Amino acid sequence: YAQALIDTPTRAAWPMAQEADALVLNMNTSFGLDFAEARGIPAIFVAPQPLTATADFPLVVFGSRHLGRPLNRMSYRIMGVQQWFYNLPRNRLRAELMHLPARRSGAFFRGTDGTPVPVLYCYSPLVSPAPADWPASSVITGFFRLEDRSGWMPSSELRNFLEAGPPPVY
Repeated sequence: YAQALIDTPTRAAWPMAQEADALVLNMNTSFGLDFAEARGIPAIFVAPQPLTATADFPLVVFGSRHLGRPLNRMSYRIMGVQQWFYNLPRNRLRAELMHLPARRSGAFFRGTDGTPVPVLYCYSPLVSPAPADWPASSVITGFFRLEDRSGWMPSSELRNFLEAGPPPVY
């Protein structure tokens, strides 16, 4: 199952990344980090909840219960262990599709060389302030908001396209 979970979307997305100038990723598309490495372009993660390791609070899967600073920090290692599991099929695809060596690090939000990858957190610092031990690469931006487009109407070209065939898949 894990093989297909990585293999299928990686193979589908690799051709789409060929013309990109940068990649904006979520935690479920961490293979995009490999794309950025292969293409020599920047990668930025975006997350709606704090996932960068800290001693201030545990990984969100543990809830809001404080485990103590050492165990709080250690709780984030679980994500790293999980990442090692997904690195098995990822490393095969890195070699086959991207001609890259295997990842040396299983850490989340880290490049192959272990350096932090920028992470933008799309929530308010009033909800959860940035911990003092976070790297400068983890930034709380505030909530992402879209303009009110409730009165928007598609152009006739778009409307004709949508009506001419089966619904497109995003």
